[in-house]
Amino acid sequence: MDLTHFNPNSQKEADFVASFVARQSTLDFLLKQLSLVQAGQSARHHLIVAPRGFGKTSLLRRIAIGVRSNAELNARFIPLRFREEQHNVISLDVLWRNCLQSLLEAREDEGATPGELDALDADWAKHAPRQGLARDEQDGEPAWHTLQTRCAALQRRPVLLIDNLDTLLAGLSAQHQWGLRKRLQADDGPVLLAAASRYPEATHNAEAAFYEFFRIQTLDKLDNHEVFTCLRNIAAHRGLAGQKVLVTLDNDPGRVAALNTLAGGNPRTLSVLYGVLESHLSGDVLSQLSAMLDTFTGWYQARTEELPMQARAVFDALALHWDPMTAAALGLATGLDTPAVSSQLSRLEKTGYVEAVALSRRKASRNGYQVSERFFNIWYLMRNGPRRAKQSIRFLTTFLQSCFSNTERRSMARAALQNGTVDPGYVLALATSLGNNRLRGPLLDHAQQRSNDIGQASEYKAMIDGYRAEWRLETRAGRDHASPIDDQASRVRESDHPDARSPAERVARHLFDEALRLGEIGQLEQAMEVYGDLVARFGAADELALREQVARALFNKGITLGVIGRAEQSIEVYDDVIARFGAGREPALREAVARAHLNKGVTLGTLGRTEQAIDVYDQAVARFGEADEPALRDQVARVLFNKGVRLSSLGRSEQAIKVYGDVLARFGAADEPAIREVVARALVNTGIELGNLGRSEQAIVVYAGVVARLGAASEPALRELVAKALVNTAITLAICGRSEQAIGVCDDVLTRFGAAGAPALRELVARALFTKGVMLQALGRSEHEVELAYRSAIERQPNNVGANNHLGNLLLDFKGDPRGARKAYEDGLAIAIRPGDKALLHLNLAYLLALHGDDLAGAQDHVAQALLNEGMVSTAGRKLLEALSVSASSPSWDWPRVFAAIGAAVDSDDRALWSEYADDLERLLWHVIAQGKGADFKQWMQSADYPTKYAPLYHAFVAALDGEDHLLQINPETREPAAKIHAGIARRLKLYGRANAAVG
Repeated sequence: MDLTHFNPNSQKEADFVASFVARQSTLDFLLKQLSLVQAGQSARHHLIVAPRGFGKTSLLRRIAIGVRSNAELNARFIPLRFREEQHNVISLDVLWRNCLQSLLEAREDEGATPGELDALDADWAKHAPRQGLARDEQDGEPAWHTLQTRCAALQRRPVLLIDNLDTLLAGLSAQHQWGLRKRLQADDGPVLLAAASRYPEATHNAEAAFYEFFRIQTLDKLDNHEVFTCLRNIAAHRGLAGQKVLVTLDNDPGRVAALNTLAGGNPRTLSVLYGVLESHLSGDVLSQLSAMLDTFTGWYQARTEELPMQARAVFDALALHWDPMTAAALGLATGLDTPAVSSQLSRLEKTGYVEAVALSRRKASRNGYQVSERFFNIWYLMRNGPRRAKQSIRFLTTFLQSCFSNTERRSMARAALQNGTVDPGYVLALATSLGNNRLRGPLLDHAQQRSNDIGQASEYKAMIDGYRAEWRLETRAGRDHASPIDDQASRVRESDHPDARSPAERVARHLFDEALRLGEIGQLEQAMEVYGDLVARFGAADELALREQVARALFNKGITLGVIGRAEQSIEVYDDVIARFGAGREPALREAVARAHLNKGVTLGTLGRTEQAIDVYDQAVARFGEADEPALRDQVARVLFNKGVRLSSLGRSEQAIKVYGDVLARFGAADEPAIREVVARALVNTGIELGNLGRSEQAIVVYAGVVARLGAASEPALRELVAKALVNTAITLAICGRSEQAIGVCDDVLTRFGAAGAPALRELVARALFTKGVMLQALGRSEHEVELAYRSAIERQPNNVGANNHLGNLLLDFKGDPRGARKAYEDGLAIAIRPGDKALLHLNLAYLLALHGDDLAGAQDHVAQALLNEGMVSTAGRKLLEALSVSASSPSWDWPRVFAAIGAAVDSDDRALWSEYADDLERLLWHVIAQGKGADFKQWMQSADYPTKYAPLYHAFVAALDGEDHLLQINPETREPAAKIHAGIARRLKLYGRANAAVG
């Protein structure tokens, strides 16, 4: 599927329909409204209003396809489509003649007879505009009556799908507009479904023809979920080229919000940014972005040049400033007086170039203005340097930090250093976006060289020198896995049979049962001696019954050796079983050999000899893969499953998925409970592997298959797998940002298994409750609802460390309850086993005691515990903890140290700062303000060039310090990430004010 930006009509219909995702609900609504139009009555007409690029043209085309593909609608209506701009419409003669042309094209597409098409062509030629009449007299009546006659003959009512209705109506006189309204209001008259980028004058003038005539439909900016769906749809239909985008969307859904901010919720520009996502790994991102911007150059340049001189000057100043501006500020920038600026702003606002935005939530009259189409603003910034190079670099820095990970940006930086033609502004933006990184120095050198090469050294010199002065060149150091079925093969106890045929068999059975009894009471060494005695006595026997007893004795001896930790000897015993009985054809012996293969593979796996284990599993499948005996089928299923697990442990997920698929293909229709369980486990593990590969949607489908297959099962093991599939579905949906759906799945787990008493099910229900709590919190639901979910999870699974930690964070950071938070953290610490969990809880306790308990010494103890195990806290987390450091000589807050610690964390080039440690950063920033040091830190950030280097962080802090209205005065691209940081600081200020709340 090709990407298109301006002309959806150029796409093949199948590709177009496949790519039409964003406005599906509006499409369904309009088709439904069309179906309600009654024969013999006038129709209700609709006008779709939205800015340029919001999908109006695509929607009109999709409506036409929807009418044609619906038998009932197609029998009653004939959709007539027109070119996007009907510049020739200056009278109704022209309008109705254009409708005849559209009818001809529609019937040609429907395969009308040549005779009908010739007649329609003759009609069109016959009804040329009547040049001999005055324009107001060209009322279109002849062409209208011909159109009406032709449609009546077809018994289909015309649906006029007119784009840019505002332009069309502007070409018609008031008299002709009333004439058009008359025809549209007629019984069985045409149905008008039109679109416009702004409200036509005739719709808001009480004296005009179309005042309160249309039912208005507006197209809003795409929200993040719609954007995610659109990008995924594009990627899916791009085939191999889109695969890496699908992986990116699954692994980094936060990037979707960044892309949507830059695109301004505009579907057209979103497809441009999709192109950057898909292709950035093949070259430097500026080249890719520039190529995409070039696609719009003709379009945006024409729109700029069509503006009158003064309006263009105002637009230029506004676009280059990037942040919102007042009319007074624009007057200073342009040299125009304020009334002239206000007049031009009014014109620009009416024509859709700019939009008014509030600069204060309290002062309703204090308005600012910004470019309404954000990508237009970006294009203007990037195309109107170099005199505004710093502003362009500022945008590029924001763009790079928003849309690419540190790893990706480092890769881009290395590529830029090898590129002798790269733009110096792009190199500087890369250097800025990387923070404190060893690549900064070479990037600055390369930017200076490239600016010299292109004759713009003077433009860039001051910036490069400034960055050199500010940046010190130093290098900073920087699951749910499938468990194998460690099935040690259940031991088979057989009672003495009254018809035993030989004394030797009786002795062998007696010895076997004696060994079993010894094993059951824990006397394992003695049990192995008895198994050895049995083998020594009867190992050379030919009788089948004795050979079976020997095979069982050896097999159980192998299990026992494994239990007491003598794995190598157990493998030797399994080899002995295979060597002695591998050629046997008797079912019991074949089963023993198959079990020996399985357990040998399991044992090799536990020893880390994974490749050898896989070889053993392959040998077992080669021997028994085609067997029909139920016991052997069970062993083959388990062998294949364990092979998949071992492949997964080697990181060979694709091969593991293939093996799990083999389990399903061979045994998917099996009725045996044991095999059904193995199949279900294979499906669950397939979902896990797909998730690890970033193929989340496929994983969700697989989990749904488990639930559909086994949802009604009553066996405990199968119920557990259904619960696990549902919990994994919820987690996968959460990773994809589909929080509402994730909550719905968690509720399904609670409905199905909430009353279960089995420990495994209670644990899975607890995981569902925990996941639900996390999703509720992500959606901003009530703290009470979130707290209930976490506490319910802990009730069902008291050793749920994650739930305790999240509960503590909720109580501390959202409910203003440090005492309750401390108890939750300490409860979690009491049960934590993994070093990572302990480190996290110690870290949270350190912040709690330092910021809310005025106990820096106690905090230091927890800091030491958090850092006890290397690697448990990343670079950014460690740097932030340095803010809590105290010395014996100064047991109080050292504010220069606090500022430096925050700066070191931000400069650390550690992406975890904005994911794992964002709450710690917000806690410190709140504390800085609460202790009256906000103005000092603001000045510190300014001296470190944070307004450019880390604009979202700087503006978030200033908004928390000086008032939230500050966010309204910066550009939307910076405002959105800043608002997220600000929300965390502001929430703490609201909870605790500007003075510490002690734990007590």
